[in-house]
Amino acid sequence: MTGTLRTPSGEPIADTLITVSVEPTAEQLLALPAGAEIEPTEVGWSWSFEDGTFYTWIADPATLLAAKDADGLISLVLTAPTDHGQVFYRSRVTIGDDGVMRPFADDVAADGDTEERQSSLSAMEAAPNGRPEFDLVSTQVEPEEVTNTAAVETGSQCPTGMICATGAPIEATGTARTDLPTYDASVAAANAQVSASGKTYDPDVWCGGNHWMRKKSKDVIGANVTVSDQATGSHTTGTWEYRTSKNTSLEVGVTNRKGSLVTTLGMTKGATTTATIKGTIAKNTRAEWYVSYGFNMYDVWCQNRQTGAKWWSGYTEYRPKGFTGNSNRRLWTPFSCSASYKNTIGGNMEISVAKDKTSTYTGSFGFGNAVGGNLKLSQTWSSGVTVGYKGDSSGFNICGYKGRWYTGVAKTREVA
Repeated sequence: MTGTLRTPSGEPIADTLITVSVEPTAEQLLALPAGAEIEPTEVGWSWSFEDGTFYTWIADPATLLAAKDADGLISLVLTAPTDHGQVFYRSRVTIGDDGVMRPFADDVAADGDTEERQSSLSAMEAAPNGRPEFDLVSTQVEPEEVTNTAAVETGSQCPTGMICATGAPIEATGTARTDLPTYDASVAAANAQVSASGKTYDPDVWCGGNHWMRKKSKDVIGANVTVSDQATGSHTTGTWEYRTSKNTSLEVGVTNRKGSLVTTLGMTKGATTTATIKGTIAKNTRAEWYVSYGFNMYDVWCQNRQTGAKWWSGYTEYRPKGFTGNSNRRLWTPFSCSASYKNTIGGNMEISVAKDKTSTYTGSFGFGNAVGGNLKLSQTWSSGVTVGYKGDSSGFNICGYKGRWYTGVAKTREVA
């Protein structure tokens, strides 16, 4: 594997250790009973050169091969402590019969979606030889600047400085946790190895450079995930279709002890079978279409490498368990249309779009009053979500959010 280690501004980061680990498979995580522990395994290391480039060799190929899930995917985690902040990047790869590691195409597409991805985020792409190539970006998080999330009532505005589901209440069947471990600050402080920035995140930092693992707490069922926003006007009716597949993936936020968003961790794949949900809306209707996912909770625990002492890091990971089969719609507050993203459609015409690359949609979620965070659904739209509009004899204007409707943007609406 090759790549570059840099700051968000593009400056190379030299002489830094990059560690490659493999995660337990999705099947192993789902089968883990409550109270049991499971951990990632280090399989490779590398140091960055003066120009920030690095070349990583896998020292333990057998462990890498054993980490394949039922669909042949391997979940890799790359970490690097730097003077400019931490790197924590997760993505999936495959290994062919020829023994060559290649990036998982859907994850490459998600990282390359310029509509959603920020240049300050790490990413993976396929090198000219087909092998994974990584763009690792250091990140610092000021605790006081971490964005909180909020559940807002239908039609109300999101409070300043918060992340909200657009104009809609958060619905969840989960209840607040009553089994939280005790966070022992004195134990954590005694074992901490101060990071260069002191303000960064990832399990290595949460555990002060010590060994870390997950300890399953319990299942949380029924958190709703927004997929797309649609609004008809006086000249259109609307249709929507959602279909799960093996390529459907989901990432969920990790929260700190104060319930603020820290980073996105956790992913799941859809079932090997396909399930389809269809919906229709009349004229002058706003629909924020959502589906429901279940989650497992894993507390991140630390262990001193020398003494064996264990303690809860204070962080919990909410890892998707799978699609629950539930879906519905709610109101949302439409965006202001930019003329550059508006198209005119003639009378008695019908349009629909199914995006042919991975798209991401971001919104809030909550489990009772236990946690707030940022949830991102990643779906291959060519076989996942189709949004349609049917016009009357007068024709209609259609507008997309940050792009024209035919590009498959997540939000569209009829406009005057």
